[in-house]
Amino acid sequence: MADKKIEIVASYTDTVPGKIIKLRAAMKFWNRYPGDTYSHISLSRDRKLGNMMSFARKEINNPFNSGLIKENIRTGMFALKPDVSRIAVMELKVSEQQYDKLSSLMDYYWENKDKYDIAVVGAGHAGCEAALAAARLGFRTVMFTVSVDSIALMPCNPNIGGSSKGHLVREVDALGG
Repeated sequence: MADKKIEIVASYTDTVPGKIIKLRAAMKFWNRYPGDTYSHISLSRDRKLGNMMSFARKEINNPFNSGLIKENIRTGMFALKPDVSRIAVMELKVSEQQYDKLSSLMDYYWENKDKYDIAVVGAGHAGCEAALAAARLGFRTVMFTVSVDSIALMPCNPNIGGSSKGHLVREVDALGG
């Protein structure tokens, strides 16, 4: 079975939303990744990056109207400020079965892009709260997660011995408290 490839495209386009996202990387607390200079991720099924998909603004001059979009590396936000835009392309080898599944999912979400008002990426504690709040406000909400097993994992849960507080309890105990 031959390996297929998908392209994961990290980018920075020097726009106001990009600057705001990048600002968090400059803050010491959030600077988890050295050289964290990108503010956007797209997926592409072709190396020429002519047909990428991501969640982003739908109109160049309106950062608040956003959703699932198709992008092209030679147009749109990338062409707006080519002298300061940066991209990094990471090639991911996948099996033919994985490629077909990803292609099918990308096609499905594109065909149904108008069914959702909000997409929440991550189904941990904060993601579940965000999705619930959006749904309660009447927004059609979809949530994505990498692992079904970690849905609603709450590292800040209130019980002693939980995934975060258990560590703190062991440290206090080790200090004789």
